[in-house]
Amino acid sequence: MSLRLGLVLVLLTTAGCERAKNACPIDGQPPEWTGRRNGKSCEYFHYSQVERTTHSWWADCE
Repeated sequence: MSLRLGLVLVLLTTAGCERAKNACPIDGQPPEWTGRRNGKSCEYFHYSQVERTTHSWWADCE
């Protein structure tokens, strides 16, 4: 019973949350800096306070 309750609570808390369109694949945070490369591709960056390092990822430019 508690497993079902836990699952329901997780689904309820995440169902209404919308992730940023272009979010860090590691921690889901939005980018702080953007660098355009190769026409339609952009490199997105942000600083992670938890890991104390900069993350970057490639995606289509917005």
